[in-house]
Amino acid sequence: QQQQQQQHNHQELIWLFICFLGIMASFVCYGLLLEFATSGGRTLHELSFLFVTSGLYTLTAAAGRYVRDETPTTIPPARFAVLGLTSMGSTFFSVRSLRYVIYPIQVLAKSCKPVPVMLMGAMMGKSYPLKKYINVVMIVLGVALFMGGGSSHKTSSDDDGEAEAEVVEE
Repeated sequence: QQQQQQQHNHQELIWLFICFLGIMASFVCYGLLLEFATSGGRTLHELSFLFVTSGLYTLTAAAGRYVRDETPTTIPPARFAVLGLTSMGSTFFSVRSLRYVIYPIQVLAKSCKPVPVMLMGAMMGKSYPLKKYINVVMIVLGVALFMGGGSSHKTSSDDDGEAEAEVVEE
């Protein structure tokens, strides 16, 4: 019994490590591709980007659901629609923000996402342990300290090799 538990824990750690590597690799690729797409005079249409990524998300989710033989959700379609719209809005405004800041600054700013999430949760009656509040404060302070040093604006000078992003709205 104990050996089975240890084996299960070992498998869980392996999956955690695989997921961590997958997330990191995805973020690195996504960041590099977004920087490439929004620099050097290239244009990126936010709505086209949103359409393509939404289609890819749908295909990936459908394939994952098929492979894992998932049962249908019990969440009402209206709630799913709200989740989808907020996700699409987030993607749109994230890509749009690249007109004004470089990708690493955008990622750092998105690191503060737990603040509004926890505020809304608290407004809806959810309570969080003190440890979560401390973690969020530490994240926000770390981001603030990091962003406080250096320029966060894209420049158009060719001296530093970084061109201003030209993103066109559809």
